[in-house]
This record gives sequence, structure tokens and C-alpha cells, in this order.
Amino acid sequence: MKNALKNIKILLVLLVLAGTVYISGIPQNLISKAAENISSSQKDFSTIVPVDTGKPVYSFSVSGSAYFAGDKSLIRLILVDTQGNEYLIYETYSLLTDRYSFALSNSCEETCVLDAVIPQHVRIEGYDASFDIKKFSYATSVQEIRSRIGALSISDRSLAIKREKDAGKIQKLNENIKKAGLKWTAGETSVSTMTYAQKKKLFSNPDGKPLERLPNLQGFEFYTGGVFEIGRPPSSPTPTITPTPINTAFPLSWDWRNRHGQNWMTPVKDQETYPTCWAFGTIGAFEAFINLWYNQHLDVDLSEQSLINCQNDPRSYDNQCIEGDVCILQNIGAVDETCVPYVGDQGVCESGCANYQDKVWKNYDHRTYITESWAQYSQRRIPINKSTGDEKIKEGLIQHGPMKIDGVISAHSMVLAGYKTDTVDQRPIFMVKNSWGGNWGQAGYANIKVDPALYDIVTGITATYYVPPVINQTNIIATQCVDNDNDGYCNWGISEIKPNTCPSKCKPVKDCNDSDPSLGEFNIYYECMPIANSHMVCNKGQCVKIKGQGYNECRNSGDCGRIAP
Repeated sequence: MKNALKNIKILLVLLVLAGTVYISGIPQNLISKAAENISSSQKDFSTIVPVDTGKPVYSFSVSGSAYFAGDKSLIRLILVDTQGNEYLIYETYSLLTDRYSFALSNSCEETCVLDAVIPQHVRIEGYDASFDIKKFSYATSVQEIRSRIGALSISDRSLAIKREKDAGKIQKLNENIKKAGLKWTAGETSVSTMTYAQKKKLFSNPDGKPLERLPNLQGFEFYTGGVFEIGRPPSSPTPTITPTPINTAFPLSWDWRNRHGQNWMTPVKDQETYPTCWAFGTIGAFEAFINLWYNQHLDVDLSEQSLINCQNDPRSYDNQCIEGDVCILQNIGAVDETCVPYVGDQGVCESGCANYQDKVWKNYDHRTYITESWAQYSQRRIPINKSTGDEKIKEGLIQHGPMKIDGVISAHSMVLAGYKTDTVDQRPIFMVKNSWGGNWGQAGYANIKVDPALYDIVTGITATYYVPPVINQTNIIATQCVDNDNDGYCNWGISEIKPNTCPSKCKPVKDCNDSDPSLGEFNIYYECMPIANSHMVCNKGQCVKIKGQGYNECRNSGDCGRIAP
């Protein structure tokens, strides 16, 4: 307890003078409560300071001093009114400041101009930081802030102030990104323009309910391109230019937006200001899975709302299914968007259009990569840790198609569409499809490099893939088997078994790239083999496929020989 108080202190006392709340301490019971919270959650803390102004306020600001103890530090103050509405007073984090200690003087963001808000309390949130509040200042009449408003309405002036504040943040972020040797760019996005309360609604707990606190995003809402790094501190030195030896059994890159010369993903969607990312991650991965299973662009637009409406239905836990969101899809199913359009709020399960059951799509089963301590609770779970997580997720992505991925950004679900490899440290960079619309990120996508330690924690990374077949209630759809590049090797999607729809000319093995006639099949590491150089060699008595010239003999199975082009 003493160590916690030594590292993170919040000293508050309440004095009320005309028009201003001065704070240099708080009652002893609240100090004890804050200390307990800090101790129980280590570096993470949240405390409430009651504020009774006795009348509505039209402006609210804070003065004080802050100290950051680490490279993921965060300080955030939120004004909560008597109706439960939340307004951001002030927020900063490591990438927004050049100093570890700094002072604030009458600082405000969303509270610079308010429309007759009656304060109830201020919530102080932080991570690995301390904050000493000197005073709160507020105005109790419009006349006191008339010079700040000018000819604008209160709402218009509030929006103008936010734009000014955001522009300053974007400039500072890009300056510090460059100084730190990071590789992403900050800018205005569909999410950065949201209020604090709206941003918070984008994230959800595992049960689908909204969070009490906005996660520590470290600027992710401003992401417009490049490689966003999770877990790499901004004060870390730029990585050495000496490349790390390659240590992967899989291709250095894979992208389902460009396999066989086609984009197998469905369009980016927008969850708007609802805590429904889980439904968009589930549906987004499944829509792409349908395309790949049938090996054709059905591009079914499935309804996230049909999952949201059924999120509390006990059938989602049938058949020992415990993963929640994907279990709704597996046990109840989803219909098309025209049947149940998106509204965000929960409605009535399995209702919305005529012949609902005839329109249902389901996945047959699923598997989830999850930290070892939680894998034991279901046979559908595959254990991963910081040593194995990257490789297992790559393998799942290549073999089974895009996956729903959670925990890359705290309390947020997205779709893993591919990966590439950092040319310096050989770490994978995940390519994810988000649900924040096309005006965020790179047309709705992001490149994210994660800390492998996230594979070892309960709230860390999980990734779920679907197990075929696709269950469609009415339409009988055949898997297409095609040879678009006329090289004799055919593509039939993600099935491991050659379907009976393949023409007789198709070779028994699948084409690794059906848009390049010089490339034939995969080797055991999912690398494409040039047709002219393809051959098989013996490996522990079995013939396997590799690149290069010549061949070896198998003692138990004889000479494997060269594959005919």
C-alpha cells in the first residue's frame, strides 16, 4: 500500500469560493478508497471527486500538475452531470507530451463551453501517473463566457473548440511519432471527431455491454496510415537497422485482399456509436469465409443486428459453446441485412422479415486461439503464448481464412485479413479490417504490430476461425473449382479436399496462385513453387514439396521424382 501511494498519489481537498472550486485535499475516506483502487489494480486507477456547484454551469476547467511514470501513462478527467452525461475535461498520454511532469492552467476540452450542465462529480482516470489538482473553475452564466462564444451558438462553438484542440493533438502526435521513430501517421478521422462519450460506446465488455471507461488508446482514434504499434513505448530507441534472422515457417506476407488476384473481403462497415464491434468482427470474418468456402464472390451482406438481437438468447450456449458472439452465429445464425437492418440497440431475436428461418446462415463450428490459462475450458480452444501466438495465428489465417480477432486494441473486435513482416525485427504486422467506416485508417483498415506479451494475459489477444461447412438453409451452392491462369493447377478455395466440381484437367493439388501461370502448388510452408522448379523430396520417409533443383530418394518410398509441369 505504501509503495502504491508513493508511486501514484492523488491529493485533493475541497474549498468552495464564489464561482470556483479549489481542491487541495478530500475527505479521508475518499483518499483511502482511491488508494485501495490503485493498489488492487496496480498502475491503473480511477477515483471520483464530488462537485456541487448548486446551479448549472456553462464552462468547467482544471488547474494542477501531472507526473508520468512510464511510456504508456495516461491522465484523463471527465465531468459527469446529474443526468449521467459525460464530458471530457482533459486528457493526455505519453505520445501527446514531451515531458514526464507538466502543469495545467484552466485546461478544458469538451467543457470549455457547456449548455447549462449541472455537475455531479469529476472522475479522474489514470495509468502509471499521478495528478495533483489545484483547482476547478467554472462559470455559472452565459454572460461569463460570452466573449468565448462570440456570435456562435453554444453547440457550434463547442464543435469549433474541439476541432482546434484536435488539430493541436494531431500536430503533436505526428511530431512525437517522428521523434520516437514510430511508423504511423495521425490525422482527422471519423472517430477522432467524436466526443468522449461517443468514443466510449465503440468498445464493449465480453458480455457486449458498454465499458465504464474508454480504453487507453494512445492515439489509435487518430490513425490514418502506417504501422500502429501496440506495446512499443514512444521513448524507445528506433530499432536497429541490422535485420533479425528470419524465424518463421510461413510466407513473409499473406493478404486475403489479394489472393489469386482477387479481394475476398466484404466492404468495410460502420458500427456508429454503439458497443457492437463484437458483432461486426464476427460477421465480417464469416462473410469472407463464405466467399472462400464457395470460392466465389457471393459477398453476402449479413446482418450484425440479427446477432445483436439474439445476444442474450440462451441457445447461444448450446452444444457446449462458450465463446458468446460466434456461438450466436453457430447456434442461432444470421440473416441478410435487408431482413434485419442495423439500428445498434438490441431488438427481438429472430424477427424482422417474413420467412426469417429461410434466410439464416450459420457456421458449422469454430476454433479460438487463446492464452494457455483459458484454453482448458473448451475443446474448441487452442492454447497460445508469447512464443507460439504469431505462428499459430498465421497458420490459422492461411488455412481457414480471415479471423475475428480481439484484444489487439483493448476491448475491441476486428477482422484479421492478413499480415506482413517487419523487415528489421521480423515481427508480423497484422492487417485488420475495422468497423469504424471508410473515413478511419486506410479506407477502414489498419496495420498493427502487437506486443507478443499480449498472448499471455487473460485480456489479451484471441483469434477465432470458422470450421466448414457453411450452413445455408435454402440455397444449394456448389464450390467453384477454376483454373483462371490455365496452368493446369486449379483453385477451389479453402477446402483441403478437392471437390467433385473440378474439371478433369485439374491436377490433384491446389493452385497456390491462380492469377500467375508460372506458379503451381504450395510447399509444406505455404510458399508458392515455380512450376519449372517444382519437385518432391524425401523427408523422414515421406515425399514433400520444396523449391529448387534436383531431388533426393526416400529410403522407404523410393525416388519421389519431379512433378510434371
